[in-house]
Amino acid sequence: MRASPDQKEWSASDPTDPRSCVLLNCLPLDRANFISDFESWPLHDFARSVSGYRVPEDAWNVHGAALATSLKALLDAAKMAGIATIPSATSADFVRAFEDRNVIILLAHWKGARLLPRDILNEPNAIVAAITRSARDRLRAETVDWLLPRCSAALERVMPMADPGQRREYFASLLNEAIIQIHSEVPGLLPLGEDRQLVVGDIWLETWGRETLDRCAEPLIVRGNQVEMRDGLQDPAALVRQIRPAWSGLVDLTMCQSALFGHLIKSGRGDRGILARSRAVDPVIALAILRRLVIDIGTGNFNYTSRYVEMFQAASKLVEELFKATHIGS
Repeated sequence: MRASPDQKEWSASDPTDPRSCVLLNCLPLDRANFISDFESWPLHDFARSVSGYRVPEDAWNVHGAALATSLKALLDAAKMAGIATIPSATSADFVRAFEDRNVIILLAHWKGARLLPRDILNEPNAIVAAITRSARDRLRAETVDWLLPRCSAALERVMPMADPGQRREYFASLLNEAIIQIHSEVPGLLPLGEDRQLVVGDIWLETWGRETLDRCAEPLIVRGNQVEMRDGLQDPAALVRQIRPAWSGLVDLTMCQSALFGHLIKSGRGDRGILARSRAVDPVIALAILRRLVIDIGTGNFNYTSRYVEMFQAASKLVEELFKATHIGS
């Protein structure tokens, strides 16, 4: 996957050369891979994230098949436009893309900060015991003093429940409420030197709240804040450490709730552009925008970033108008 010798350097304003782009798809493209992902949880999370379906066939038939069709249409359009594609991208493919491409489009699932019932892999009392044992070795004293009472209070509320499934589900909801979704900074958690300006929105606060649990309770809970590739859930920080330090360019992470990943990649570099989202995205709309975008990039007349912003704003306005019309009509 070597770039053409006459490929232009990435620019935030000039037309984007399609030969400088690569599209990496990490989502399942067929029934076999979707069901394999479903059954291999917690190595993979996306297939299980289709809420309300306990049977993989149901999840595939209702959501997976339609998404796979849209993904294939996007991959075909990208190839026609002269953009390199990797239909089943692994973490190694992602790192390798930074060797010779300067516009990287990633289609992946982001496992976020919220603690889900299926993330609870052991009994709540065992999890709280593990947190209590390890917290003072892994967290600052002020963080420990903040965290442990909240875990103990959650445990007291769930232990009278007889049903193990209900107990774990309620335990997850209590930890979310008391630790992850508190909308305030966790005392003493941010590392020294961390940019305090990052703590400006709920996604950052939730990320660090979940970090307190992940540091102390893993492997009794499934870690949050991971990106899923074809070889499974990955630590975004570990991936970014493998990126060539001199790399400059643009990374499109708009298919996932990816503000944390984007921050890690950018790392304060002015020559690295990031398109990312802090909220969940409707994959149907996102893939439709991306398909039209890669077709336009293939003409050699558009800049990737500016064209994406134009199309997203137009799509958002259209969705808003349709919502208003539907609301008035009802």
